[in-house]
Amino acid sequence: TWKRMVAIQESQRTYLYEECMDNMKALCQRGMTVDEYYEKFMNIQSKALILRGNEFAPWEEQMIRKYFFQGMQNRFLSTIGILQQKVFTTLDDDADALRSYEKLHNENKKVMKEDKKTQDEVTLQTTGSKGNWDKDKKKKNNPNKDKDKKKFKGKCHLCKEKGHYQANCPKLKKFSEWQK
Repeated sequence: TWKRMVAIQESQRTYLYEECMDNMKALCQRGMTVDEYYEKFMNIQSKALILRGNEFAPWEEQMIRKYFFQGMQNRFLSTIGILQQKVFTTLDDDADALRSYEKLHNENKKVMKEDKKTQDEVTLQTTGSKGNWDKDKKKKNNPNKDKDKKKFKGKCHLCKEKGHYQANCPKLKKFSEWQK
């Protein structure tokens, strides 16, 4: 019975380890920063490491690194391509490089926003509008904007007549006026 209990514990440990590996593979960065993503990923990895006996085989380390890269946002693809060519780096080194890239990317976004504000200020000073003068001009020259819209070709779900949505149904308007 002792051997059977040990075998059951080993199969449960293997199952939990495989579940951790699947969780690492499924984790996506989405709206997280590199630090937040790395922290979540490392939490899962540390659980897997404990279940594995505190040591990963070299092929497992490469697979874990691959899962980490797969979950990153697309804007990191060029940096990831460079990092994947480096065989002897650790996941910590990779995360540091991605943090640096993220920081640089965010700084560039700030500079671009500041440049856009400056550009809008110059346009405002020279033309008197914020730079969308073509759009403003079109709005002023087209007072019958609503007539240019295409008519709805389907049926209203309320009155079953063609030419309008339920939200624009004249019967619905009459009903709401009647309730007042």
